[in-house]
Amino acid sequence: QLVSIQVGKPQTLPLPGENEKTWRSAIYKASVSGRVYLGATNLDGDKQAATRVHGGPYKAVCCFASEHYPYWQEATGKGEAFAHGAFGENFTFAGLLEANVCIGDVYEVGEAIIQVSQPRQPCINLGENGA
Repeated sequence: QLVSIQVGKPQTLPLPGENEKTWRSAIYKASVSGRVYLGATNLDGDKQAATRVHGGPYKAVCCFASEHYPYWQEATGKGEAFAHGAFGENFTFAGLLEANVCIGDVYEVGEAIIQVSQPRQPCINLGENGA
């Protein structure tokens, strides 16, 4: 089940604890409602800052299981719940856990057909955004 859709654009942000140093990322995503067009490289309203490692036809959307949110909230000691998209994902799904999703699996999301092409790779920006 698709729980939410998020999009975001690259931003230049101050690096926590550093004077005048910045970092650029599109990890911050905001929820959108209604239909969103999925093109070959991303969703409408979504861009990637580091196109060498994000986006493109094999990484057009990033997905994350909603079931992981309570674990990360507890593990990080955050008092408030993470909003969907906190891990930079475009699609937050319920019920699609790593144990039952395989590379090559094909899913219908609205009118779009998506195929799992690879697992998520580690991203330095997950640590920078506080997730």
